[in-house]
Amino acid sequence: MTAALPAPLTARVLLSRDSQQDADKVARALDEQGVREVIDDAARGLSGTAREAVGAEVTAVAQRLLDADLGDAVLSGWTKHADLIQAARRTRDAPGSREILDLATHRITSTHDSDVDLLLGELTVARIHFQLALEFEVKALVAIVSDGRLTAIAGGVCTVTVRVSAEERRLLEHKGTIELPLAIRLGAGLALLPDEDPDPGHASPP
Repeated sequence: MTAALPAPLTARVLLSRDSQQDADKVARALDEQGVREVIDDAARGLSGTAREAVGAEVTAVAQRLLDADLGDAVLSGWTKHADLIQAARRTRDAPGSREILDLATHRITSTHDSDVDLLLGELTVARIHFQLALEFEVKALVAIVSDGRLTAIAGGVCTVTVRVSAEERRLLEHKGTIELPLAIRLGAGLALLPDEDPDPGHASPP
């Protein structure tokens, strides 16, 4: 699947864009991977109505993970890219300068975790751990760095792999390819350097 970059970019965009269909996929996966059995065992002391409420909340948590903003993960990954950091240091030390970088294929990974506690009265009888794992493979990307900040990106193709798991059991996995717009300007720019950056003498010469 190939799509233009939406705003915001979420895991749901790469799946069906149909919330009911996604909910059905999650519910089926919870059963198929045995997670529902873990929930039922932990909730054995609860009433039937309470067990149903717990099941609904577990499914809702997985749904919320699908709505996480993946764009934030991509931008955060770029703040760790070695070539961008070096360019940021050079342009910081030469105010008003600008560098255009043709970035090689690179990967960015990110994880988002969430837990559901199953309570019996005030006692936590079980905790269901969910994780959204993301992998971005970015190709043919041009980045513009000025005054220590990433100010624009242009072109490029991003392949995104999305995995949703519960209790280390995979519920959903999907891979999609997104064509980045011709140019994205980042306003005042994305800061690439921490407030207390190492001595500028460690920066590569221009």
